[in-house]
This record gives sequence, C-alpha cells and structure tokens, in this order.
Amino acid sequence: MLASTAASAAEIDAITDVTISKQVLNVNTAFDVSAKWAVPDGSQAGDTFTLTFPSEVEAYASTIQLKDPDGNVVGSCNVSANSFLCTLSNYVTTHDNVHGTLWFHAIAESSTTKTELVFTAGNNVEFLIPVPGGIGVIPEKPLPTQVVKDGWMEQDGQNIRWRIRVPGSALVPVNGQDVVFTDTYEVGQEFNESTFQVAWSPTANWPTFTYNVLAPGTTANTYTLTNSPQSNSFSAVIHNPVTDGSRIYELSYTTRVADGTATGHIFGNRVEANSTVVSSFNVRYVSSGGNGNGDALGDFTVTKSVIGTGATRVAGATYSVRYAYDDKGTEVTGQLTVADGETAAATSLPVGTVVTLSELVPADVDGVVYGTPVFSGDGVVPTDTGATITIGDDAAVAVALENPVSLVPPTPITPPATPILTPPGAPTPPQPVSPPSGTPSATVATLATTGTDVWPIVALAVAILLAGAVLEGRSRLPRNG
Repeated sequence: MLASTAASAAEIDAITDVTISKQVLNVNTAFDVSAKWAVPDGSQAGDTFTLTFPSEVEAYASTIQLKDPDGNVVGSCNVSANSFLCTLSNYVTTHDNVHGTLWFHAIAESSTTKTELVFTAGNNVEFLIPVPGGIGVIPEKPLPTQVVKDGWMEQDGQNIRWRIRVPGSALVPVNGQDVVFTDTYEVGQEFNESTFQVAWSPTANWPTFTYNVLAPGTTANTYTLTNSPQSNSFSAVIHNPVTDGSRIYELSYTTRVADGTATGHIFGNRVEANSTVVSSFNVRYVSSGGNGNGDALGDFTVTKSVIGTGATRVAGATYSVRYAYDDKGTEVTGQLTVADGETAAATSLPVGTVVTLSELVPADVDGVVYGTPVFSGDGVVPTDTGATITIGDDAAVAVALENPVSLVPPTPITPPATPILTPPGAPTPPQPVSPPSGTPSATVATLATTGTDVWPIVALAVAILLAGAVLEGRSRLPRNG
C-alpha cells in the first residue's frame, strides 16, 4: 500500500467492553480482566488508548503484542499495576475496522463494601463491573498443624512465589538428625536461589506472620541450602529448630517460568520431609495476551500518456478518470485528475474490491480529434466503457491510460470553373428559347447527330465572315501614287 502522510499521535476512545472472571472477591483473590477494543477508521500509527483500574485492584505487569491471524503486529500494550497503555502500529493505516481483545491477570488488593468496580477508559469513559459482595477481607486460616505448601503468580507475570509453612513440632530431629526438606519443581521453571528465605514467627501472633529471618549456616537457628538444578530440586535443613510449638517456620522462594509458556499451564510442586511427601501444590500459570484484526486496504494508480500526431497540440491538458466500487452495498465513487506523463493515486480501498474505471470525455481542442482511450496493465481488464481492476493487499494496482490524439486533415479547396471567352465584337449568342407548349421537339435547335450545341459553330462562322469583310475593305483602298 502507498505510504500515508504522517500525522500527530492522539489518544482515542477504543475500549468498548470490560469484564472480569470472578464476581466474588476477597483480598488476594486473583482474577482475569478482559477488554474489547476497536479504533475508528483513519487512526494513525502512534495513536494510543488506555484503561485505568480501580484503586482496589492491581494488575500483573506484562507486555502484550496485539497480532492479527497472520502474525502482523496491530499494536502493543504495557500493563502496569494500575493501568494499561496500548500504542497502535502502522497496521491501522493499511486496514479499516481494526479491533480486538486483550486480557491480563489482576488481584484484589484491598477490601471494599462498594458493589461496583470502576474501570476508566480514555477521556473518562467508565465501565462499571458488579461485585455483589464487594471485596471481602482475607478469610482467617487456622494455624497449620502439619507442613503446608502453596504458591501464586507474582505480579511481574514471570515468576511463581512458592511457600512452605512448617509448624515447629514437625521439625523434631529423627535419630538425632535434623529434618531434611526436599522441594521438587516441575520442568519449565528455573529456581532463583537468591530469593530463597527461611523465617519464623511466634504462633501467638497467628494469623499474622511476623518475619524473623534466619541466616544460612550450620549452627542453631540457621539453615543450609543445597541446589540440584539437574534434577529440578533443592534441599534445605533448619539446624536445631525450636520444636515446642511456640514457633511456625516458613521457607519461600521463586521460580521463573520459561518464555513461551502457554496461559493456563499447570505447574506442580511438591515437598518431602526425609523422603516422604508431606505436601504438594499446583499453580496455574497466567499471563496476559491480546489480538487484533482488520479489513485490509489497497491502492491503485493511473499513469497517463498522450500519443499521436496531435499530442503536442494538447500539451498541458488534464484528464479526469472516474472510479466506482461497491462497499458493503453502498456505491463509492471518486475522480482522479491526471496530465500527460503524470500519475494519480486512489488509496485505502478494501482489498478484494472490484473497481470500475472510465475516462470522462476530454475538452474539445481545435484542430485535433481524440481516439478511444486505452486502459492497460497487470490485472487491468478492458471493458466497452473503460476497464475494471481488483484491489490487492500488496503493491498498488498500476493502471496505464493511453490517449491517442490525431490532427484534423485540412478541407480540400475546389478550383473555380474556366469561363468561355467570346471574341471582341462578336454578337452575343442568342439564348435558347423554350419551345411553346405542344411544339414538336424536332424544332429545338440541336444537332441530332452529335448532340453538340450549334451556337459555338454559328459564332465561329460569324467571326470568319467579319474577318473576310475586313480583308475586302483593305483591298479596295486606292494605292498611293
């Protein structure tokens, strides 16, 4: 498609609908947010649209590529904790009806009694999402009496946070040996050793966990970590823990999810104490995503050439080419103006459209005559009145339009008739007399044998007689002396 003229980027109202995957929410409840979007025809590359989230909600950070079914990038979106911003690509300059969806993961961050969550799109367009019970507080969990493991996606959208809670009573040494915990994580994750932490909290503070972080080591109230990435596992030992029930311990760490992991993939994880599985947990990987689509647009050009003996006589003339096509039941018409040696273009026509072309009759120019215009080119189908073309989604359809022009030949001049000369002094030949009605045709003065008019003969005879009279007169003059 032909390049369009650059324009200043603008924020546009594109969000048409917002939904969430859950209506019953408590603090720390994770859910998905989906949004539909559509941009007006004529949008420009660099134009943006936004959505701001309710204060009670935080999104998982992510970057979304909006692609059409062929993999073309329609735009990109950056999702932050409180909003997202999408920027359109030049796809919108080559397509109409550009639209799509996007989705991302969020979490209820704080409680509220409000029964609607307000998402605000650009220019303060609000979408009210019902949450009948508001956002409740975190349900209180009982103090663990055995090893419990859980996990969740971090809000960076790339890591899973895993947590193992162990009551002190479960850490009683066996045969004088501290309990060894072995944690195995599923393939597709990478253990981040730098995030590993061991802490304890007084059970009296439950359900609040007051973090008292242990240091790595081999003495009492320290821990040892042994990483085994080849087997997707690690082991940890808490040395000389307090086991009288006054403390609860927590081991936590993160794993990074491999790039390209599909949304919805379930990552399993289990922990063993002295080779006995004591807890396991699954985390559903959630990410963001989106898509876009549109009706492709194409162009065509018309290049004019004027040929023939009269071409120089019409130099500088302009010509009008009319085009028409059907767009979803509505006829669209337009006109291009082009001169000899120039090219004019029509842009942003739907791909697959059949366009009818015809040239308007050029203005009259004295001394020349225009022949029938000739349309030609790849994909150009001549018709009795012009041509048709079909718009493609690659290069513009190039149409050549040739106008033959000829000089008008001069009008031939007819020479005047040669007059019959009458000798000086000769009597005027008598004019033919129409015979009286009923007179026999034989009395008409004609030469029946030759059909020749007699008056030239009579005139010649008279001339001879006159000449003779002159000669005779001269012979009778007296001689001198």
